[in-house]
Amino acid sequence: MENTRLFVRGQEVETPEDHFPAVPLELVEALEQMYQDKLPEIHVTDRELGELIGQVNVVKFLREMSGRRT
Repeated sequence: MENTRLFVRGQEVETPEDHFPAVPLELVEALEQMYQDKLPEIHVTDRELGELIGQVNVVKFLREMSGRRT
């Protein structure tokens, strides 16, 4: 993941990701198996689709955070 630097009024500031705890790779891999980034079944409600998208986005974020620690 590319490190994003945030500047406010010319001063670099810390982001919440700077203090994110270590994420075990085994956890990320297990979550990737449980919440795969694939098309949902044909009959899903808008709410279910939103939940699926949120699950995948959380797993992607955790993957990025685990990569920062290596």
